Amino acid sequence: ERILKLASDPDPRVRRETLTIGMRINPEASKLIALKHISDETDVAKTAIGILGALKNEEDLDLLFYHFQKRADLRETIIQTIGAIGGAKAESFLLAALKFSPYKSVERIFYDSPKLIVFAIKALKQAGSETAIKVLETFLSKYKNPIKRALLMPVKSAIKSDELIIIAQETLNSLKARYGSKSSEQPKEQVGGGK
Repeated sequence: ERILKLASDPDPRVRRETLTIGMRINPEASKLIALKHISDETDVAKTAIGILGALKNEEDLDLLFYHFQKRADLRETIIQTIGAIGGAKAESFLLAALKFSPYKSVERIFYDSPKLIVFAIKALKQAGSETAIKVLETFLSKYKNPIKRALLMPVKSAIKSDELIIIAQETLNSLKARYGSKSSEQPKEQVGGGK
């Protein structure tokens, strides 16, 4: 009861700390408080979203998807949390970042905010499966071609293409290591007669 009272304090610092402490004391009660504060001001909402990620409950994904569309100030935190929760729905959501479509609402958000694409690709390290491996391989094969890259990526992109390729390749290699696939990168020849 005291935690519930503190969670309603007018001071956002108190609400944030209450969420954090509540998670250690009673995770289920903390989840209820987190769900209440996901619409709070940014710092409190980020803490609430982090708690949902720590609990890793797939039933919270729809709420996170909703807030991703409504709150630009929380998108990076939400992407990281979706990656932490994982599952097929989370993976499908994160893979929307690689579609570069200005027509569907979630894909449009990624298209308009290339920085979020990087967060989504990094989140796939946690939430990705064999499906993500295939999509990343296709993405990289297209994206490494400069002509196709110009068509795929928005013109106003602040992301350097090499940076995106490196991040996507790292994520792909991580997923392949997890699922036992061979890396698509060819081994480099050793210099100096080594075997």
